[in-house]
Amino acid sequence: MTLQAFQRAVPNLDADYVRRLESVDYQWATVLVLALDRPLSSIYWLTVTDPDCPFVVAVEQTNFRSPSEYGGQHVIYFSNYTDPGDPIIDENDPAKFARHLFGRAARNQRVEIRCCRKACPTRRQNVRPEPSL
Repeated sequence: MTLQAFQRAVPNLDADYVRRLESVDYQWATVLVLALDRPLSSIYWLTVTDPDCPFVVAVEQTNFRSPSEYGGQHVIYFSNYTDPGDPIIDENDPAKFARHLFGRAARNQRVEIRCCRKACPTRRQNVRPEPSL
């Protein structure tokens, strides 16, 4: 939820609290949605906590809802959080977006999905506070 949406949902927030929320640097959510002609796995939701993995979640939506609801396509999305200013935020080419999202994994092995019908990159601003040490 963005700060603006939060303020609409809870309109009477203390002004000092709102200023504190506005001072936080937030990360972006980056998502790559793939439409495949067959399932990629039998897993619906996979949360990944390995810091070397290029995404934090893989969701194969059509393992929860029927592919018939998606025109017979098998839909999976991969998501990660991105710092403000990262070049992926302005990337619109699906292949380049995938290379950014998958990063080192795509460079270290040949990644090729021949069954991919469509790739749609998306991103949302201000979705998660930047972690601080």
